[in-house]
Amino acid sequence: MNIAVLLSSFRQLLDKQQFDEARRIVDEEHSLTERERISFYFELANAQPCSVFSIGFYEQQSEREGDNPLWSEKLAETYAFNNEIFKAVEVLETFNQRHPDNHNILFNIAWYAEGCGDYGKAIRFYKRCLEKNIEQPEEVHLKLAVIYTDHYLDKLTALKHYRKALSLSPGYKAGLFDYGGYLQKTGDYPAAKDTFESLLSTQEYKKRALARLVEFPGDHQSADIARLAYQVSSHFVSPGAFKDNDDVDLVYAVARWFDSRHDYDTASRLIVQANNADLAQSHLNIQSIKECHRKRLTGIQAWHKTYCRIPQNPVSELDDVSPVFICGPFRSGSTLLEKQLSAHPLLCSGGEIDHFFKFAPLICGGFPPAAEITSESIDRIRRTYLERLDALRTTGNATVLDKRPDNIEKIGFIKALFPRARFICTRRNHKDIATSLLFNRFGPAMSYSLTTETALDYLDRQQILLSYWQTHYEEDILTVSYEDLVANQADTVDTVLRWLGLDPAARNSGSDDNGIITTASMEQVRQPLHNRSVGRWKHYSELFGN
Repeated sequence: MNIAVLLSSFRQLLDKQQFDEARRIVDEEHSLTERERISFYFELANAQPCSVFSIGFYEQQSEREGDNPLWSEKLAETYAFNNEIFKAVEVLETFNQRHPDNHNILFNIAWYAEGCGDYGKAIRFYKRCLEKNIEQPEEVHLKLAVIYTDHYLDKLTALKHYRKALSLSPGYKAGLFDYGGYLQKTGDYPAAKDTFESLLSTQEYKKRALARLVEFPGDHQSADIARLAYQVSSHFVSPGAFKDNDDVDLVYAVARWFDSRHDYDTASRLIVQANNADLAQSHLNIQSIKECHRKRLTGIQAWHKTYCRIPQNPVSELDDVSPVFICGPFRSGSTLLEKQLSAHPLLCSGGEIDHFFKFAPLICGGFPPAAEITSESIDRIRRTYLERLDALRTTGNATVLDKRPDNIEKIGFIKALFPRARFICTRRNHKDIATSLLFNRFGPAMSYSLTTETALDYLDRQQILLSYWQTHYEEDILTVSYEDLVANQADTVDTVLRWLGLDPAARNSGSDDNGIITTASMEQVRQPLHNRSVGRWKHYSELFGN
């Protein structure tokens, strides 16, 4: 067959996703040279990255042409696409051992290591990129700055890398924007304001910078923010007004601005528009969202019934480790509780550690089958997590508080890894949570947050899951009410400390507001404790129907 005719037929089959037939016509064409056949297979592998064929093809080419980085990069990319990011890192590290000076390989090892939560390795390889004089080193410094900010809460090291990135490229807009976010997270509003305002003249970052400036506490806001807010409220009156993702971000921010000024009607209109824009982007509807999360949350229980098949080392020094988790629904007070508890000298803040989120992805239908988990992978997950805790620990014997809210859905998985783990689960009025979810952009990735109906349905199902965990691990789970925390902070926090076996009298009554706060609550938790958010849903009762 003429190769042009074969190529046309082959690509038509790819367009129809008839991959087996596409491979058959290539296999049966004996006139192809080896190089031509590889080109066809390469296109076929790219068209179906989830297939066994793709992995097998790239593995074969990596063995045949071991010095060609393309095949190692494509194999790593395919492993990552199939949620096997550790294997992606291993493939690239193997190539790096033979070719230690390849900049792309070094950067991708760091990037994939970051993606699977191995931030220590990511830092080592990003630094190696700098040692090898990689092009555009400001991007590497920015990567390092973000890791130290968001995952190690290390202000000084993060600042060093932000400054280095901007000294190498003073007009580096991505660096300026992230640096402004760092300053905001550390509470340096005057410097953050100056940084974001410097981006207002740029087309790419103008709306993003405006969205950040609107969020600043009143005494740090620009004088013309009110004018901007009213302009936005009059412009975004229909779904067709949203032109891009930055428009949606800006409307979320302006809706919160009106809420803070008690203009609940305008805030309600804008926040519904913003969430509807995200809902349209998700290509889901209310019923499909409910069904997806129903299957996911019930799937977790089904997975848990098989977790005893996870390989366990008969004796391990890690079995005595007892990490402490603060979890619960998003927007239920976990950040506030962590702030109060970390005033104790034997506790320190770890922020939202994304470790288990990366290793136990909650795909629709449940966890990965237990049969796929090996003793080696279990040991790696445990040890890399403890390395994260060691890096976050402020004093030698302090317990790091892991405050990732959705760890509530991974309690069974975590208990299989760390049998002595303990969980402090926050709870709050579901309508107040649903209201807060609406006003914080979690987007299609947390699709239940986009309407009050889906949020309430999800929260009810999550409560059922918590009850299930309590039947199995009652002694290791303590629930804390947000309403109790804001009404009677001292007694509530003391109760938690005693449950942890700590002396409440050792807690420092003051609090440090100069640390890095990386959650959606970063502005609220810097304010004095108040109960204004209790019953907040009543300002938006029309969004809850009957």
